[in-house]
Amino acid sequence: MRKQTLILTAWLALPFICLTLIMAWIFVSLDKDRLMNEPPVGAGAGDTGNANALGQLLAGRDPDEISKANDARREHSAVDPFDWPGGVLLTFEHAVPESVDSSLLEARIVIESQSKIAVFVRHPQSLGEHQWGVALDQFGPSIDAATIAVGYRTEDADPTSWSKTPIPTAPIIAGDTLSSDPIEIPVRIDIVMP
Repeated sequence: MRKQTLILTAWLALPFICLTLIMAWIFVSLDKDRLMNEPPVGAGAGDTGNANALGQLLAGRDPDEISKANDARREHSAVDPFDWPGGVLLTFEHAVPESVDSSLLEARIVIESQSKIAVFVRHPQSLGEHQWGVALDQFGPSIDAATIAVGYRTEDADPTSWSKTPIPTAPIIAGDTLSSDPIEIPVRIDIVMP
């Protein structure tokens, strides 16, 4: 047998030999015990292992805050509701009278933070029968006080005179809420009727 024939045969057989070695290594490694309490590593670990941090930055969110929120959710620890990356969903019960247009329902939220006051006007969204919700974005951990007033926007309505209900700002348990979903805070509100 010539030397060239041996080299050509080895060269052509090399991919099959490598594939056989890889399959044997996989087969041997499957027999080892797996550690069940290993920390998650890499993409797909927990909440994608923060692999999409660039996408979070481009969306204007802080990936580190999202990681902290995910840790709080897994550990069922208390978090500041206004510092949650997914925001806050204020929920309340209200039966709209048949003679009133529900699209006129309006919520006026006043947020006080370090001597600064912000006023937000939102149209509550229906969450089901007699259930309504008002979604708020993430504000940060320094909210001193927050109130909500709900009424019907009509020509003679004065939203500044609507009765204000305090929004709880105390830390709450994150529970199973995903960081991309809002934390739900139920609020009892006296609705100002038209």
